[in-house]
Amino acid sequence: AAPGPWAPAMLVGALLVTCLYAAFAHGAVSSPDEERVQLGRAVVALLAAAVWCWQGAPAPDAPGLVRAGLGSLIAFAAWSGVSVLWSVAPDRTWTECNRAITYCLVLVLALAVGASLRRGVRVVTEGLLVVCLAVTVYALGQKLVPGLHLGGVCTLDQTGVVQRLQEPLGYWNALALLLAMAVPAALSVVVDRTRPDPVRLGASAAMVAMLLTIGFTYSRGGVLAL
Repeated sequence: AAPGPWAPAMLVGALLVTCLYAAFAHGAVSSPDEERVQLGRAVVALLAAAVWCWQGAPAPDAPGLVRAGLGSLIAFAAWSGVSVLWSVAPDRTWTECNRAITYCLVLVLALAVGASLRRGVRVVTEGLLVVCLAVTVYALGQKLVPGLHLGGVCTLDQTGVVQRLQEPLGYWNALALLLAMAVPAALSVVVDRTRPDPVRLGASAAMVAMLLTIGFTYSRGGVLAL
């Protein structure tokens, strides 16, 4: 018996919410945002494991190449931890080890989603598109309405000395690369004839906005990735 249809759907939702939080927390690469993301994904992994064990479902399976990739990533995380023994900066080494462990958890959870959720690729694609569309709207808002302030919670006057878009991730290359990954997601919706025309047109408009945002980042790496 596989987990109920609600379980993998909630798992996808939890992963996408943490991605959205990380995007609006400058990539969650510094304290305390990084620790929050790591703790959140550890809790999600424990809850997912509890659901699988409670329902008596078999472990999600994956092709041999995928298992080899997961094993390599786990080995890298373990090696990062062992290297604390001779590191000249053990605190930094342990921070990198925690980051690698988080990558392993995310990959395991992604494999669980892919093995248990029907039309998982489509659901994840649509979720990624929604997350990146929120990032795009926020980024373009810095060019369109930089004077917008929402009670100290949000301000769009963040372009800095160099007028290139970089928020909410805080780095123009990161912003451009994230949106470059979202453009194929938008394209997959645009070319899907089984979807309603308004949805396809909306995805097309979102893709145009993403392309415009990538241009305003002035990121050569983002353009090459696109």
